[in-house]
Amino acid sequence: MVLPGGWRVMRVVRVWIVILSAMAAGCGGSSPTSPAGSGGVGADGTVLLEGLPLNLSALDYAAIVANRAGRDPDWLPFVDFGVIGTVSSARPNPTPDVQPVFYAPLGTPVMAIVSGVISRVTLLYSSDYSVMIASPDGKGGIWEHEHVINVRVKVGDTVAAGQPIGDVSNYECAWGRNNLATDPVCASHLGLVEIGLLYGGNPPSHRCPFDPEVVSPSKRDGIFAALDAARARIEAAFGDPSKYNGVSRASSQCVTLERVPG
Repeated sequence: MVLPGGWRVMRVVRVWIVILSAMAAGCGGSSPTSPAGSGGVGADGTVLLEGLPLNLSALDYAAIVANRAGRDPDWLPFVDFGVIGTVSSARPNPTPDVQPVFYAPLGTPVMAIVSGVISRVTLLYSSDYSVMIASPDGKGGIWEHEHVINVRVKVGDTVAAGQPIGDVSNYECAWGRNNLATDPVCASHLGLVEIGLLYGGNPPSHRCPFDPEVVSPSKRDGIFAALDAARARIEAAFGDPSKYNGVSRASSQCVTLERVPG
């Protein structure tokens, strides 16, 4: 039986829809809600970094530096991974900072730095929280946002990079060295958040979160440019262009690419 011409046209259209859909699936990559996250995964299965915990360009580093005046001469509003602190009576044997530290005014939102699943939300000794994100299959390292308050997510939630998950903690005032309202840290109204990339063990080993191998290739230039711009603005706020230049680096954003226990 000869089919009507209209039926033949509809059949051809359907065939082409199937072909085009298959081509799109093969070229489109993972979606933001896929297990791999929109940034993909590294060679060891680690979900790749897609962003920073704060919008650094919106921070007034001149005000932050001025508010913190009079406390800790080696203090910086952004501390690189792997930096060894100044030797003092309080820190006779300083160890490398195992997580980058970001200071910002209290109330500043903290954003997810990767896309993935919330694997743990832990109340810390400092009465604030650690929020961890892992790949759904549990492979690779675990990303941590440490010292967060007003947590907006729970274990099992799927989050996208850039999604607000809490606020910077008042860690240093609440847990500070004298916990007094007259402490310059409290008077500065500054909070902080740290980020980390952790691998098993007790204590775990920490990897520089800005190691190019664990940063999404499509986001790398933007993330690194934001960090460089923040360092330049911090140096301008101090009036000292050498604040970040005295440390040798294993890569443009990492003092060391070796894993550090802690």
